[in-house]
Amino acid sequence: MKTKASYLILFLAYFSFGQSDEVNDFFQPKETDSLYIKALENYIEQLEDSESKTVYIENENYLMRVPETIGGSEIVKLGLANRKAHFRKNKNQLTLVEVSPLTIEKGFFYITLVPYRAKLKGKKKMDLMYSHFHSTYFKFVEGKLVVHKTETGGI
Repeated sequence: MKTKASYLILFLAYFSFGQSDEVNDFFQPKETDSLYIKALENYIEQLEDSESKTVYIENENYLMRVPETIGGSEIVKLGLANRKAHFRKNKNQLTLVEVSPLTIEKGFFYITLVPYRAKLKGKKKMDLMYSHFHSTYFKFVEGKLVVHKTETGGI
């Protein structure tokens, strides 16, 4: 029985201390993550001052490393676990931003953000109202992806 306890202690110590740099490196943004961050920065810059300084984005795996604040705005990844609390906090309506996966077309990489006016109705029903989109295009310059242009449009 003592050997099992010893292995457990070694296992916990290894993951607590031995891999701290590797674990921290895992959560640091990579190049594609920085593209999502840049697209969100561009979106936040175009927001009017009267709009909320909290940006609610749909929780997606590819947005895992997006930080909690960008450009002075709080970024909240909204999923099933925290949706009810945030809607309640905002009187059952908020702007929910859908962030598309990084896409390539005609030699450009781009990310499109689509903000929806979202209203929670009951436990399982959410009404979404589309108004516009915000696309950030990137191109390769000297081996790095940099912002090429930004497009917005909608109804």
